[in-house]
Amino acid sequence: MLTHDECYLYNDFVKENQLYIYPLIGNKILNHTLSGSEETIVDMGTGPGYLTHYLCENSNATIYATDINETMLEIAQNQINTCLNKKNVIFEIQDVHSLTYANESIDALVSYSCLHHWIEPVKGLKECYRVLKPGGKIIIIDTHPISLLSLNSLRKQIDSKYINILEEAFLESYTEKHVGDMLAHAGISNYSFHPLEFSVEEFMEVIDEIGDIPTSMDKNEPKPQSWYLVIEKKNGGNPNGS
Repeated sequence: MLTHDECYLYNDFVKENQLYIYPLIGNKILNHTLSGSEETIVDMGTGPGYLTHYLCENSNATIYATDINETMLEIAQNQINTCLNKKNVIFEIQDVHSLTYANESIDALVSYSCLHHWIEPVKGLKECYRVLKPGGKIIIIDTHPISLLSLNSLRKQIDSKYINILEEAFLESYTEKHVGDMLAHAGISNYSFHPLEFSVEEFMEVIDEIGDIPTSMDKNEPKPQSWYLVIEKKNGGNPNGS
């Protein structure tokens, strides 16, 4: 778990380098993956809260902004105070390995750049599936393990004060095959993997919200690549994933 100071350092990194990604991801989730009829969405591992911010501004659902790290929730709450629709956000300390929600009570769960922090990812996946309503979806986004070549490239592009946090995250990340093995152990079979990519249409849908893309992201250097996992719970599915 990140320390208090590391949480604020990570938030500084996001503000300097990644704010543009949240409208793209949020739009992809709300308008290209979910049905739009969801009444409850859990942001599992909200971190500094930027994805929650987009979801609360662009959805009528109740958004549960959850994290196990109290400092991250503090940052998220401060950030979401600027959200026009902040009344539909509920902040909660939650441990993905032992969620407090009832069986089949949540319409959708989303998680961005958090899976690699889970101590027991199979247990966490089972818990997310347990609380998901039949017909609901779990959307997990994370990064492929970074190559040494990409890591060296990253060191050239990112302020050195952020490198230790980023290196740790990238080196802890999972391949699609590894996550597929986790899902099999969790008893979850109805899922699909996709590269995290955005069509021209998706860019245009949020072009006014993206803001500036850091120039470092435009260099012809190896970059970290992310994956987009969608798990759907079929009607009649049980909390054990079958």
